[in-house]
Amino acid sequence: MADLVEILSVEHLAIRHLVGNFRLSRFEELVRFDDYLVQSHIEIEEKILFPRLKRYEWDDGPSYTREVDRIAADHKLLNTLFSNIVSWHDEGKDELASKRLQLYFRLLQEHNDSEEKLIFPRWKSISSDERDEALEGAFKIIESRGIEQYLETVKFSENSFSYFFDRNRRKV
Repeated sequence: MADLVEILSVEHLAIRHLVGNFRLSRFEELVRFDDYLVQSHIEIEEKILFPRLKRYEWDDGPSYTREVDRIAADHKLLNTLFSNIVSWHDEGKDELASKRLQLYFRLLQEHNDSEEKLIFPRWKSISSDERDEALEGAFKIIESRGIEQYLETVKFSENSFSYFFDRNRRKV
């Protein structure tokens, strides 16, 4: 069984691979990817990971909380930019949408790099019980969206997913 940050890190690797292959011409795939990003990945970070890290008593508590909040605010920026890309695409402004799509991917990568550098390393300080609860919470978020959809989007196999979430007691 993996822990939550290990899974999010693997998702970051999948995202790096996926975004390099997206083009505006495959718009429906791009929209499905954004749906996964918002409804699974970001939701797990905002509802599970960030709150637990902010509650922990860090030596640099207030400044770390501000850093987590700043990184969480990136999610809103990314969401707004993606909504604009959809609007531009729908209006036939494909050149503008395509240029901004590259910006979106660059910002997404920079955001993920920041999480890996500033957020994820502290996860091991959280109690193992809380980390286990967090993993179960992440599973429930993914399950509510649809495990098959999740697997298709991030290109994980059922075996990897079962390993990550120790789903031996449940069938995917």
